[in-house]
Amino acid sequence: MDQIKEIPLLPINSYELEAHLTQVGLSVLKAGKEYHFSRKSTGVEDCDFLQSVIIEFTAEIKTDFIAYYGIDQASLKAGTSVRIQTEELPQDVAYDAAFHAKERNLNVVDPKLTFSFRTTRFIQTMLQVGKTFLYNQRASYRNRKIRPARFPVPSRGKFRLLMSTYHRNTIFTLTPVQDRLKDRQDVSQLYIANRYETYCRLLQLGYPGIINGWSIRTDVKIVLKEAVLQDFLNEYFRTYFPYGQATDFFKKRFYEKLKQKLLFVTALYSPMQRVLDKYQPHVLLISSCSTADAQVLIHLCAARNVRVIEMTHGMFQDTPLLEFQNVPVKLVWCERQRDLMKKYRPDVECHVIGNPKHDELLEKFRNEPPPRTIDKPYVLFASTPGNNISISWVTYVKILKEFIEVAKACPDLFFIVKLHPSEDLDKVQQVAKVAEAPGNFGVAQSQNVYELLFHAEIVMVLTSTVGFEALLWNKKLICYTIPNSDKWLPFTEYNLAMSAANKEELLACIRFFLVHESLSLNNPNRDYFAFSDGTAIDKMLSLTLTGHTG
Repeated sequence: MDQIKEIPLLPINSYELEAHLTQVGLSVLKAGKEYHFSRKSTGVEDCDFLQSVIIEFTAEIKTDFIAYYGIDQASLKAGTSVRIQTEELPQDVAYDAAFHAKERNLNVVDPKLTFSFRTTRFIQTMLQVGKTFLYNQRASYRNRKIRPARFPVPSRGKFRLLMSTYHRNTIFTLTPVQDRLKDRQDVSQLYIANRYETYCRLLQLGYPGIINGWSIRTDVKIVLKEAVLQDFLNEYFRTYFPYGQATDFFKKRFYEKLKQKLLFVTALYSPMQRVLDKYQPHVLLISSCSTADAQVLIHLCAARNVRVIEMTHGMFQDTPLLEFQNVPVKLVWCERQRDLMKKYRPDVECHVIGNPKHDELLEKFRNEPPPRTIDKPYVLFASTPGNNISISWVTYVKILKEFIEVAKACPDLFFIVKLHPSEDLDKVQQVAKVAEAPGNFGVAQSQNVYELLFHAEIVMVLTSTVGFEALLWNKKLICYTIPNSDKWLPFTEYNLAMSAANKEELLACIRFFLVHESLSLNNPNRDYFAFSDGTAIDKMLSLTLTGHTG
């Protein structure tokens, strides 16, 4: 009997995977520039559409690349019997790897991936197609309900500030500026929101000058020439792809996902162009340069010599994907972010200003602490959603069950899981029910995360920015690490937190902190991550209006 070869696949959270995806992304950008992709595919000269979509695109092909890379790097002869190792990976990644293996004439011996995987994968694909179709129909219906945009005409001499945010939870990165400037007679603001939920939320909050990008009527519409895209990708995989000869299955996925991203930005290009031509802003202030629609605006502003500033929304991590950050001026929370940005993009102008939200919270809670809703000491788990981007659902369930087991071992403490806004409460509660969660365990969704954080005895994080924010209050911090996640949680390296990788270690960390103070107290490394001097909004305004901090 032939020896069975084991083929391991990279974990979703692997730093190695991020480095490989960066190489793919950089090779696509290089190929696109040499091919003159934007001009050939759309006739556009003032926007690099590949650069615009590259961050979101590389995130979306994570699992596709994992499946392809494992088979390619195995370098096995045709006919070899193989077993694909998929620990803590979604089952569809195993199915995709099996498709790649079959195309390389390898013999997959795992019965789960041989007898029924074709049928199962087909059903999953059709369900995804149906889900995408319904989502697009819903989005189209919503956009038709939005009234056509009307651009305010600023008086002569007014400073014109265009503010842009995309996801609902990034609104509050920019609203402090909007609030501070709304009554000034010399400043005119326009706020553009390209997500329906964001648009509705801003209207609900009563902000004036709100425009939804999809409601802007334009006479000129550009069309993505799919034949040019296919020719470009044929040339890319023939000449530039850095990881061997790609399978036809991988190429097909690559093409489909890149096309969808490009269709999104090319459809938004003309409305964004009209915004700039009509409003003629002095400055564009955005909440995140990572989104595809933000990048379209950044390119258009660069072509018009409009200053672009990004106010960082989240605490980004040490990842080679930062090489894709395309923004002239970046305002960051702390020195840690600045050093990471300079590591990957030394050309970006980067200012440490803190965070207006943090300044506001610290001042507010100093004057009037939030009410305590849990009357006993509790451990707060600031959740990170299991969604195949940061960690898989399989890994998430494993960690949640271990957290529940620790709760059973500590009946005098209360254990709270605070869900990320994108998480499904029912889905998480079902896991807790199956795990027979005890009475001292609870799931919170609507509660304010900062109020829970303020009163927590101990805080546990996976990849969440709440870990950084916990340091603002000198909380006892535990980093729950999963394979290859050390670079995502550097607190232990700086002796600001304890680290755990399983329920036994987590229980030991909790028992340690029940009798010891926070490691961040009197630790000089704390300010490297958790900086706040109360002047973030002033610095942000000064950089926006004058280009310097004072």
